[in-house]
Formats: sequence, C-alpha cells, structure tokens
Amino acid sequence: MATAARIHEAASHARTCCEDHARADAVMARNWLGPAERKEFLKGAARMVRGKFRVESVTYYTEPGPTASRKVTLRAQHDDGQPENTRYAKATPSGMIEMTIDNPPAAEQFAPGKVFYVDFTEA
Repeated sequence: MATAARIHEAASHARTCCEDHARADAVMARNWLGPAERKEFLKGAARMVRGKFRVESVTYYTEPGPTASRKVTLRAQHDDGQPENTRYAKATPSGMIEMTIDNPPAAEQFAPGKVFYVDFTEA
C-alpha cells in the first residue's frame, strides 16, 4: 500500500515535468506507482482542485526576522496573457488565502510576488 508521502512525492515530480496536470497524473501513475498505488492515486486525483495563487503581502506580527510570526496573503493568479495564467484566471477569477505561519523555514518560502499552485483535496 502506498504511503501518502510517496504518492505526493511522485505527483509533485510528475507535475514539475508536465504543464498539463491531467497528463502528468497519468504519467506519474504509469511510471512511479504500482497497481494498488496507481488506483489509490487516480481515485484521489479526480477529486482534487488546483488553483494558482500569487503572494500579495507578508505582514509581520513581531519585528521582522527569522523567528517572526507572519501573516501571508495570497490572491488568485490574474490573467496576464500567459496561456497557463489565462486558464487559471478563467477557472478561478477571484480568491484569497490568508495564513498565519509560525514555522520559520516554511514562512521564508513566501515572499511578495512568488506564485504557488494550491491543491485542495478533501481530508
């Protein structure tokens, strides 16, 4: 039986290599997972929703520094004429995510202007 970490790792690798996420899921399932893992992954992949979000702001709750708690605000990717961004903007014309992050290594990944894919999967 596949672990969630193994499935996530394989999916991330496949999606890094392929812009078409449905194709990436098929490639990943075929190349990196066994039959039981493949079935489990494809069942979950059908229920996943992916958005593309840009970091709009980072607000520090304490003095800025490596241990500072901060609020990160992300907004749905706007249509800037790039084909992928046009597709995401059409599917998700607006949206906002706010997170408070107290984990310094995690928080350091978020800087204004950086863009992230956000995957929503039912828990």
